Amino acid sequence: MSSIVKSLDRSGHQIQLLFDPVWSKTTSDDVVRQFIGRSDNVAMDWSVQRTDNWRQWIFFSRELRSYISYTKRCDQSPYYLKRWNGYLPKIIRKLVYPRPVRFLLSHSPICHWLAAVETHIPPDEQVAADLLHRKPDVIVVTPMNQRFSEEVEYVKAAKKLNIPTVVPVFSWDNLTTKGLFHLIPDLTLVWNEEQRGEAINIHGVPDENVFITGSPFFDKWFDAGKLLEDRRIFCRRMGFDSAKPFFVYLGSSAKIARDETWLVQSIYNGLKTHPKESIQNVGMLARPHPVNAKHYYRLTGDHLVVWPKDGALPESHDSQRDFYNALRHCEFTIGINTSGMIDAIILGKPCLTVMTDQYQLTQEKAVHFRQLLQADVLDVNHSPEDAIDSMVRLLDGEDRHFDQRQQFVKKFVRPHGLDIAAGDVAAQAIELIARGRSVDEIKASIPYY
Repeated sequence: MSSIVKSLDRSGHQIQLLFDPVWSKTTSDDVVRQFIGRSDNVAMDWSVQRTDNWRQWIFFSRELRSYISYTKRCDQSPYYLKRWNGYLPKIIRKLVYPRPVRFLLSHSPICHWLAAVETHIPPDEQVAADLLHRKPDVIVVTPMNQRFSEEVEYVKAAKKLNIPTVVPVFSWDNLTTKGLFHLIPDLTLVWNEEQRGEAINIHGVPDENVFITGSPFFDKWFDAGKLLEDRRIFCRRMGFDSAKPFFVYLGSSAKIARDETWLVQSIYNGLKTHPKESIQNVGMLARPHPVNAKHYYRLTGDHLVVWPKDGALPESHDSQRDFYNALRHCEFTIGINTSGMIDAIILGKPCLTVMTDQYQLTQEKAVHFRQLLQADVLDVNHSPEDAIDSMVRLLDGEDRHFDQRQQFVKKFVRPHGLDIAAGDVAAQAIELIARGRSVDEIKASIPYY
């Protein structure tokens, strides 16, 4: 949510960034500290965790509610139902997974009962004391629906203290593949019409509490020209011949694709044995997902480069620069199911996918991936051989999804206009609710086109 924070900072607001000490254990805070060092308005601290006698029950209740919600989602892949079942205590998993039990759960009032209990459990005293000490005009939490999301407790305490609450949707699939919103914030900021429907239909957020901002997450690519590196310099760093084309393989997470290197190697081998010499010399830059990079060490090939070796999210300046230039200078991209596809589409690059039976549950049956299919922005293939044929066609200049990709960016990423940053829209909505404006007044002040 850096673009929201930056926008609020530019407006001179005082911002306290609170991070969960447990979730942050394995995450570097270098980027945050560098940003704070450049601003007089932003401070960083640690959030307080719930420690009272309600803790164990309330977190179990939330896990169970989220699981039950998946039993009701007929349009979602059963992969996610099974995954959430694995989050429950062992003794509960076996009891609630059989189909007849799932049917009963989906039609029983248990979810409503648990939600009612949630509203009657008081906020943790230490969390409430922390808010009283900080005296915020508004609290903004995200994502709020991960497993054991401690930030829910800040929403609970803020409601008790009559402090406005805002939840900006964090990611592409956050509303469809994670847990429920166990408390309804005063304002939910979504990216687009699809997420608006998800917030209402899955999480029970009233329509009047939902506001569309576009995607703050992808704001970084609309003003990234300063990251551009000369193609010759970039190719030299990657080990490519700058006179020859290359493409980028976008790695997916282990939960989506497990070991996908069979596909990477198959595509590379198919290119190397292609009858056209020009195709044989096409470079392949494989970017592993940072939590699924270990398999990539076994890949081999003269024109195959794995970079970064251990994967990287485009968060720091250097990692953003590398990813941006990889996308700007490549001919096209390919992947299974990753938000990197949207990064590529924003930066104007064709994106191919290979849909096979082994990835069916995390591709065509997954709600968020189907949004890309329905928007017709992907070049869909069903084998490495099909993908190579599509690559040859793209290298020959035939791009069948150019117009669809442009429309997708306008509708999915920047619905207020390509020149209007989603982070600025979100920041304006946060400012207004902090001043006591109603959601209706916010919608009147920031018209959505």
